[in-house]
Amino acid sequence: MLICPKCGKTSDKAKFIESFCVDCYPVNVRVPEKKFIIKHCKHCDKMFLRGEWLRFNPKKIEDHIASKCKGDFERAEYNLEDGIITFTIKKGDSEITVEKPYEIDFEIVTCKICSRKSGGYFEAIVQLRGKENRVEKYRKLFEHRLSKRTFIGKETPHKQGIDLYIGSTKAVLELVQELGFDAKITRKLVGVTEAGKKAYRTTFAIRL
Repeated sequence: MLICPKCGKTSDKAKFIESFCVDCYPVNVRVPEKKFIIKHCKHCDKMFLRGEWLRFNPKKIEDHIASKCKGDFERAEYNLEDGIITFTIKKGDSEITVEKPYEIDFEIVTCKICSRKSGGYFEAIVQLRGKENRVEKYRKLFEHRLSKRTFIGKETPHKQGIDLYIGSTKAVLELVQELGFDAKITRKLVGVTEAGKKAYRTTFAIRL
């Protein structure tokens, strides 16, 4: 028969892990030392996590917090709603769970993309020209594909097509290359950035 050296319980009345009862077993688990502050955009509902803006997803936050826990445990699970991290500890055939409180803060902000979009910012213009049905087809395609990488600030219809004002030249260039378009590309100097670099606005003329 085992006797817990801390509380005196015996193994016929309590479950034991090694030489301690489950209530007294010295656990080695540590929640993240630094309190996490998650930035949450009030306009697009995205969150800033792991260095990038992502669609708001509580499960990703929970997994991220759990991954930052340290110690001797089988697994850690964080419940965002309750603010509790549950550690599962296994020793031989025995298993116990330990709960630790851990709350995070949300900082409501306007992300960089939404800030630029509301301010009328754009880096590129995509000029789609051709038959109406093809222009409409590729307008929808550009909207769908670019929405995952940047934003379309506005659209201006023309007699032979439409102009799309895009937040990122890089995103447009990547998409044009992926689609295999032979676009006529021109650049215009529009100013200088705060870092002292020349700022250009790029136009992509695409005949469909």
